[in-house]
Amino acid sequence: GSGTISLTNLDHLITSVEQCDLDELELRLFSVLISTLRLNHVRLTLQHGVRSKENVDILSKLVEGENIPSRIINSLSQLIFEHDIGLNSLVSWYQDNDPLSPWHTVSRAAVSAENSDEINAARDYRRAAEHNEFDFEHSLILYRKALIHLAHAGQWSEAVNLLEQQPALKSAITQRFQLYLNVSYTANKQSTDKATQMLKNFVRRTRIVQEENEEGEVREVRVEPIRSVYRQR
Repeated sequence: GSGTISLTNLDHLITSVEQCDLDELELRLFSVLISTLRLNHVRLTLQHGVRSKENVDILSKLVEGENIPSRIINSLSQLIFEHDIGLNSLVSWYQDNDPLSPWHTVSRAAVSAENSDEINAARDYRRAAEHNEFDFEHSLILYRKALIHLAHAGQWSEAVNLLEQQPALKSAITQRFQLYLNVSYTANKQSTDKATQMLKNFVRRTRIVQEENEEGEVREVRVEPIRSVYRQR
């Protein structure tokens, strides 16, 4: 099966087991099983694009109490990384148990993003990306998150500097987003004529071509320039 169980059936299971006489070890194992099933339920709903307060509440409760299994913390952290869910309870857990972990920084960034604190979200994502625990692919994802939140915060200079310091980011964002950052940065320096020229140059290098899809229909496609729109000084 999918490894998931409905919340109603899960509640029935808990009620049934509560009537049994389990020793401490059995109770702990059962608790881990229930937490795993709840986590899988939320993961599946998120994969289907369903993000609700109920799901956030379920995840928050998984970090309540003492002696939280490391596998639950690790799975929760990965879910936060993938779906940008802010969990104050997870931040508190890391603060108390592993404050130097880059996952503490990631979870804190997600909470900041949830609270529309774009600057702190961006800077924590960037700080996490620079940690050697993350491989190149995961660091690139974190840098991209940082770049997006810097744009939301209107921190154009910092965003363009990050893009220049991490050239691989250009492959992780669209040409249009690069243009947006550079034009916004240039316009913010009161160089409106230069910003306008950058837009004109981009449009001039953009071509409209016709291509045929699998159904044999001919449609027009906008082909953007291969070269990136670099910052103009």
